[in-house]
Formats: sequence, structure tokens, C-alpha cells
Amino acid sequence: MKLEPIDFEEYGGRHYSIGEQLLPSVTTVLAATRPAADTEALRQWAEQIGAEQAEAIRSAAEERGTRLHTLIERRLSGQVVEQLDAEQVAVLPWWSSVLPVLSRIQSVHFLEHTVHHPHFCYAGSLDLVASVGTGDGHPEEDERLVLIDWKSSGKAKQRAWLGDYPLQLAAYWHALQVNQPNSCTEGWIVVAHPLGTAQVHRFYRADLERAWFEWLARLEHFWSLFPQHPLSAQGRQAIREGKSRF
Repeated sequence: MKLEPIDFEEYGGRHYSIGEQLLPSVTTVLAATRPAADTEALRQWAEQIGAEQAEAIRSAAEERGTRLHTLIERRLSGQVVEQLDAEQVAVLPWWSSVLPVLSRIQSVHFLEHTVHHPHFCYAGSLDLVASVGTGDGHPEEDERLVLIDWKSSGKAKQRAWLGDYPLQLAAYWHALQVNQPNSCTEGWIVVAHPLGTAQVHRFYRADLERAWFEWLARLEHFWSLFPQHPLSAQGRQAIREGKSRF
């Protein structure tokens, strides 16, 4: 089930109200703790091309992502996606890019599903958990349960260019482990682009665990930025305890 987030600007942005907890979203945590070098690079880029043009590019990318996600959700919900409306036609190259990946999905377990980690105090909405044909060529391992995060880009992305995406994936993956330990064997970041078949960046358990520790560092930073948050003390204590066990 997908829950709608609530905006709490005094606590950095979007939160989910789950039970008696007000949990920051994964994307809110990552945005609030973006490394200074990344923030400066974005500032210089906007300054170079002009603030108005930069905003237009950001807005177009956001709209493209939303439209692509809508088409993917319709397809995975069992709806036939044949005729695209005028707005959806604009994302046709990205839609065509992702179709080969969609064809590998055998069954859907969770679609646009809200997960949360009650111990580390965060939440988020994952895109997909599905049984997927991996295409490895090993029949005995040709289908597995995979956490998938859809992304879109103007061009193909090398793994080193994924930025915070692996941290986002690891945060969702660990939240899944709370109620379904060892259910997902890996995570995929699928990058749709207009120049060919979408890229599938695969993250195995060891990759996700490495990204998890980076995520915990960012989460700890977030709690330090908002000490007045009702879960700040609990969140920081959980992270300290978690680090001591490794």
C-alpha cells in the first residue's frame, strides 16, 4: 500500500505518518544532506546556463519521470498500454527504452509501496518488488525476487554517475528486510534513456550493505540537522547501536 507523504518544512520536507511516528522520507534525508560539492556543482551549472533555463530543465525532467512512472505502473497493474496521449508521446523514447526490462518481469509483489524502518526511523515509497527473469543463462537461477527503482535520464549513465541512487535503493531494501528478511536477493536501478535499451545496474547483497552504511551516515547527519525532530534522539541512538554491532 502506498501512503501519501506530508510536508513538514520545519523538519526538512516530506514525512510519512505511520502509527505514532512521523518518519522522514528517504528522498528528504538525501536532499537535506547532499554533499557540499554536489550542491556547489548544481549551483555552478545553474549559473552557467541561467536560473530560468536550469529550472526549465529540472521541471521537464521531473515531468518526464512522472509520466514514465505512470506508464510503467499502468503496465504492471495489468492495463493495456497501446495508445499514448499527447503528453505521454513526449516520453515515448524512454518508454520504448524500458519495455525490454518490463518484459522480464514474471510477477509483481509490491508496486508503488510504502515501506518504513521503525528502528532507524525513516520511510519511503519503493517503485517495485517483482519476480524477474535475470537473463543470466542459468535456468535454476533465472528468476528471483528483485527490488527495482526506475530512473530516467537524457543519456546512459555509468555506474559511477548514479549519485545517491544506490543509497536510496539500500534504504528501501533494508526496510523490506524488517518484515521480509532475505526476500529480495538483489536490487536494480533501471535507467531509461532515449538512445536505446534501458540500463540495468544490478546491486547484490554485498553492494547493498556497503550502500547501507553510507545511507546510515547520511541519516545520522540528517538527525543532527534537525535536533528538534521528535524522533531525532531515537534515530541517532539506533544508528550508534547499529554501528557498534559491526
